[in-house]
Amino acid sequence: LKAGKAAAEQAKAERPPKEKPSRSAER
Repeated sequence: LKAGKAAAEQAKAERPPKEKPSRSAER
């Protein structure tokens, strides 16, 4: 679970929230 969270954080930092605002709202 920890690895998944780290990967998600990295992907979020790599991809701006402007590209997928729906993903940010889901969290």
